[in-house]
Amino acid sequence: MTKLKKGSKGADVKSLQEQLNKAGAKPKLKVDGGFGAKTEEALKQFQKKNRLKDDGVAGAKTMATLEKKAGGGAAEKAPEWPHGDYVKMVKAIESNTKDIVDTAKKNLMAMDRHLDDFDIEKMRNTYFDNLRSYLASHKKWMTEAKKVIQFQKSFEKLAARNPKAGPEIIKAADKTIKNMEQISNASDKYLLENMDIADDFQKMTTKKAA
Repeated sequence: MTKLKKGSKGADVKSLQEQLNKAGAKPKLKVDGGFGAKTEEALKQFQKKNRLKDDGVAGAKTMATLEKKAGGGAAEKAPEWPHGDYVKMVKAIESNTKDIVDTAKKNLMAMDRHLDDFDIEKMRNTYFDNLRSYLASHKKWMTEAKKVIQFQKSFEKLAARNPKAGPEIIKAADKTIKNMEQISNASDKYLLENMDIADDFQKMTTKKAA
């Protein structure tokens, strides 16, 4: 590249002035494409600060260091967390799980009251076993969810300072979330079967009442 020095003019000088401003030139330079005394002084200050030869000439080594310090107009962008706020999501799911358990308890109590009226002992036991299996799956899901929350917190803490750390954290979170999806598929099966059992029980009691 052509060395830039006092008296140089043009787009390359404008870029140099912009880079010096980004690197903290004080006072800030006017970006006019003219390499004058102020640009030379700002460049010398930058060179001295970064242990370069402070000759006021922008050669290859100075420009490489300047681009690195100023971001070169292409600073590595910090990645974004792609999975939403897991803290809020987990709180919502915990609330929903409480509602599911409360409903299940009411259904079991209703079935217990009608054990002598219908041959539903097997139905009731299946419902109870499904609920217990669902809660066991939910416990596993919560264990994995807490891991994702820790990944999220680590990402938010580290990624802005060290963008290269972001993809590794996201990769680990993706793997954990995949495990959670498999657990959810299993627990959904128990819930759906219990919904069918509850519907059948409701039909039986409604028919008897009629």
